[in-house]
Amino acid sequence: MLIKLAWRNLWRNKRRTFLTVSSIAFAVLIAVVMRGFQLGTYDNMIEGTLKATSGHIQIQHKDWYDDMTIDRIFDYTDEVKEIVASDPDVTAFFPRFQNFALVSSGVHTKGVPVFGILPKLETQATALNELLVDGDYLEDNDSGVLISKELSKFLNTQLGDSIVLFGQGYHGVTAVGKYRIKGVFDYTFSTLGNAVVYMTLPQAQELYGAYGKISTLSINLKDKDLAKKVRKRFDEKLSGTELIAMKWEKLNKALLENIQADSVGGLIMISVLYMVIGFGIFGTLLMMAAERRREFSIINSIGMKRSKVMALVGMETVFLACVAVLAGMVVSIPIKVYFFFNPIHFTGEIADMYAQYNIEPVMIMSGELGYVYDQAFVVLILSLVSLLAPLNLIKNLNVVDSLRGR
Repeated sequence: MLIKLAWRNLWRNKRRTFLTVSSIAFAVLIAVVMRGFQLGTYDNMIEGTLKATSGHIQIQHKDWYDDMTIDRIFDYTDEVKEIVASDPDVTAFFPRFQNFALVSSGVHTKGVPVFGILPKLETQATALNELLVDGDYLEDNDSGVLISKELSKFLNTQLGDSIVLFGQGYHGVTAVGKYRIKGVFDYTFSTLGNAVVYMTLPQAQELYGAYGKISTLSINLKDKDLAKKVRKRFDEKLSGTELIAMKWEKLNKALLENIQADSVGGLIMISVLYMVIGFGIFGTLLMMAAERRREFSIINSIGMKRSKVMALVGMETVFLACVAVLAGMVVSIPIKVYFFFNPIHFTGEIADMYAQYNIEPVMIMSGELGYVYDQAFVVLILSLVSLLAPLNLIKNLNVVDSLRGR
């Protein structure tokens, strides 16, 4: 009986119900949008960094992580390829040869990381071919190199000029080579692209005297959350060798620490938002109860116990909160989907600021649904806690004064 009466009471005053529902639904919408953009930025940062560097999993020599020298490279055998290619959760894998060298042109010299890549595969990982600002992309057996835009400026080189690479090769041999600049690329991420040289994998192996060897095998998965399970499978298959599989979390500790630090600030901001939302809902329910003091007094005076009046108002609030939260979710999900497929792109100073933190200059919504339910649940709890206001009003209600309009 009370449940039916509570539901009907919601629609006796449609205007009041609409205003209350709108208030709570808007709170859900704001919370979802704010948290969605924050989590989306983190996902964008992680995926962008993983694609350009380690992948979701990386196969490497067991000592490579602690000692990234050329003596910690390994043979890229057909057996290793088969182990990776046969895994159902792997979408792509990219062998890379990584070392350092002094790059010179004229009077200019700089220490830079040198990457040996398979050009066609690398386009799937970093889309390096799409980042060219001048020249052409590498072919499979190319003798030229690609250098970053910032490095080109530092060396004062033009397309077609030659650079000299000098470093230490495998087992202490001297690595020296002269290469023509075939293309110049511009990374969005300045920390990765301010001084980098790319060449084909066979060319890098020849330069460093490390034929048939690679430094790392980066692997992309269907989802980064699969990394733990897949890494365990790889470790079982690689047991007895000097190779191990490492998850992206361990390879990108600095990135995760930055995200965690920023997340604390984000949680503080959203907590302040929840405080504002909570006081707003509290005030709305208290005002709604105050407007109905005469109504409560009448039904109490004709025989309904005050405890049942409180139960009735409690049910009304629960129904109201559930309808409002559901409405907020229904409105927020299309917005979430839209900004997931149509992120906001930044330019100018804002883009430069994003680049400093190794983030692609876009604002995108997270693709997950879990945080939507979390925000809706929090707002629902705030609504139920705010129920204490009307219940306290009913408990201390003076029936005689209310009936007299006092």
